[in-house]
Amino acid sequence: MSDSNHQKDAVMKLLGQCADDAVDGENSSNSFNVVLSAALFHPMSEHMEAVKIEKKHTKVVKEGLFKKVFIMAIQKETFNAVYDFLESEANDEV
Repeated sequence: MSDSNHQKDAVMKLLGQCADDAVDGENSSNSFNVVLSAALFHPMSEHMEAVKIEKKHTKVVKEGLFKKVFIMAIQKETFNAVYDFLESEANDEV
């Protein structure tokens, strides 16, 4: 993000406020939602095992560390394709 981007400023302000609140004891992790992500490095011909991801999700939810939990797993080839697309879109905007 550029230095003059209002979105960056908003994120930095939010993170600063959360840090201040945590120091003051007013925040805990279970007040927040979380997105956990992983990149899988095996070839696209090998399918993801959704059962393993579901088990991890269940384990994290049971720990009660976060308000809501979302797990995203993406294969490296797919990640690279999405990244390349987003980068080309961003460069077209400039």
